[in-house]
Amino acid sequence: MTIVHYFMTILRYWKTILVAVVILYVSLLREPCFSLPPIDCGDKWAHLLAYALLGAVAHWDSRRIELKRYVVLIAIVLPILYGGALELVQELWFYPRTGDWLDWAVDAIGVVLGYSLISIALCTYQKLMNPTDE
Repeated sequence: MTIVHYFMTILRYWKTILVAVVILYVSLLREPCFSLPPIDCGDKWAHLLAYALLGAVAHWDSRRIELKRYVVLIAIVLPILYGGALELVQELWFYPRTGDWLDWAVDAIGVVLGYSLISIALCTYQKLMNPTDE
C-alpha cells in the first residue's frame, strides 16, 4: 500500500478524528471553560453524550469500509479504548483532573449507544429506500 492510500484512508475518518480531538481538548482542560447544567450526574451525562457522538460518527465514517468485520473494531473497540486512555492520562498527568472508572464505563455505554442508533438509522433508511415486495 502506498502513502497516498493510507492518507486517503485517514481522510475518510476526518469527522471521527475531529470529534476525538474535541473530546481530547475538553478532557485535558485544567479548568473547564463551561459549567455543566445543574442536574444529577451532569458529568456522566456529558461523557455519555460525547462518546455517543464519537461512536455514531465512527460508525457513520466506517459504513463504506470494505471489510465489514473491522467496523466493530473501528467504531466500538477503538473509541472505548480511547476513552480509557484519556481517563488514565487525566489521572497521571493533568492534575487537578482525575481519572474515573465510572467515567470510562459511561464512555463505553455512550459508544455502544451511538453505534446502535446509527445502525438502526442506517437499517431503517435502507428499508425505506429498498422496499421488498412480499
